[in-house]
Amino acid sequence: MSWLEHIEFKDLIRDSPYLMLIEDNKPGDINLDLDTISQLAVKGGLVIVASAGEHKKQSDNRPPKSLWISVRIEMLEFLCGNDPKYDKLREQLEQVKKGGSKTIIPLIAAAIAGFLNVGVGMITGLVALIIGVILKTGKVGFCNYYYKK
Repeated sequence: MSWLEHIEFKDLIRDSPYLMLIEDNKPGDINLDLDTISQLAVKGGLVIVASAGEHKKQSDNRPPKSLWISVRIEMLEFLCGNDPKYDKLREQLEQVKKGGSKTIIPLIAAAIAGFLNVGVGMITGLVALIIGVILKTGKVGFCNYYYKK
């Protein structure tokens, strides 16, 4: 997966701002795991309020938790498994890897959105979140911990 080497962590924050919570962590130094961070990224999950004044409840436009679970399952199969349905995506990523995260993340999100029959925009942040955690933990450690969990 040499395409992972072409992704800059800081570029992922645009699609998944929750990655700022682990931006300065070094590999193996994660205090927040994927499950905790994902609670910030899904509807009904944790909310960070950065206001000293009165907080007004706003509509929750984050994707539903059920979608997060589906994206996570597909991403784990793509990244850690060997399901042939992802062979074409793996080939495409090797061809466009020099485009970095601006090319790689939408390509992965589009493939997974197609399998899940949802809009790409609904899952791009979730895909970026998982890739960001992998960049911080390492792919082998990530797969050993989360795959088939």
